[in-house]
Amino acid sequence: MEREHLYTLPGKDEVYRYNEAVVVEFGGKRHVLSTGGMNGGYAEHLTHVFNHKSGYNYCTHPEDAPCTYREYLTDFVENKLGLSLKTTAGMATIVSMQNVCIETRSFRDITVTAIATASLEVNGGRVCDPAEYYEEADPAKPGTINIMLHVNANMSPGCMARTVLTLTEAKTAAIQELMGSSLYSSGIATGSGSDSVIVLSNAESDFHLTYAGKHSKLGELIGITVKTAVTKALAKHMDLTPQTQHSVGKRTFRYGLTAEHYWETYLHSGGQEREKQAFLTALASLDKQDGMVVWTSLYIHLMDQVSWGLLTIQEANDPAARILECLAHIAEMDRKKEEDRESKPGLPTVQPLKEAFTRLMVEIGSHAHAGKGDGKRQ
Repeated sequence: MEREHLYTLPGKDEVYRYNEAVVVEFGGKRHVLSTGGMNGGYAEHLTHVFNHKSGYNYCTHPEDAPCTYREYLTDFVENKLGLSLKTTAGMATIVSMQNVCIETRSFRDITVTAIATASLEVNGGRVCDPAEYYEEADPAKPGTINIMLHVNANMSPGCMARTVLTLTEAKTAAIQELMGSSLYSSGIATGSGSDSVIVLSNAESDFHLTYAGKHSKLGELIGITVKTAVTKALAKHMDLTPQTQHSVGKRTFRYGLTAEHYWETYLHSGGQEREKQAFLTALASLDKQDGMVVWTSLYIHLMDQVSWGLLTIQEANDPAARILECLAHIAEMDRKKEEDRESKPGLPTVQPLKEAFTRLMVEIGSHAHAGKGDGKRQ
């Protein structure tokens, strides 16, 4: 496949896209710090780095792959990219390279460029979520948020290491502002389970930098470029945006509060299978309604604070009940105020709030079969 030129970085480093890879070709001596699957670690002898959309089997089902992940990357670098194994570092992802986003910011002599692809749909998670394995030869899921960060200055090794910390905070800030969900817990995601980063420093520059923390201008530029690039990359690949997140279902998903969950609850309470379409339609009609989204967001934030130990269930009960009353009013439901429910022994303290929200959504769904005005099933 013919190489497509995407960008020229300071120092005449060129960015190309071909064979489902975005490759940075160095225009001189560069220092590299990489967490990628090929030639990871710190290096001063490399000539190229890349981000690659690997085959499906290497992303989700490595046990079905015809060769090991290392063998796959070796073949890819040599035969698809035409590069040397000794002088090339890289990482892999499930994301198409058509969805890459490049962001650059400058201040005086500093120019920082972030080249990112991003997805949370395979293994988005929150730090401290339960692990999937102890140690394996091949990664179960290649990196889904991959960032190549290029700095035109000569950074010290410690500064490069600090850069990884700063850009990771920026990536997490982007996800949290979009309320991206963990797929393994009720938490807001902080990344995916196998994100990767490659930091590039111009070893030939006379401009030396030693600190990349948030108090420095370098840290600010790193934060802005990475946060912007990751935000745009998530939108481009999986349509994760403020607009798509303006949804009751998207706000409640990480707590297992889904339309299917409400329907199953309704069925177990005596609902009929023939009512399913009307039930789900009633919920869907309110999913993006402004008031429903706003009050639901406040309810979920109460649940978060109880989960984090910032509020007790006793403190949250009354405001939670008031929010449910507002939601019922928006849905044109007449509801009696529920009595406070204490946390049941052996259950998470947030469970009563989940159950109360479920009861309301079941009532809203079943309201499609109710008589007008009183909110009761006939």
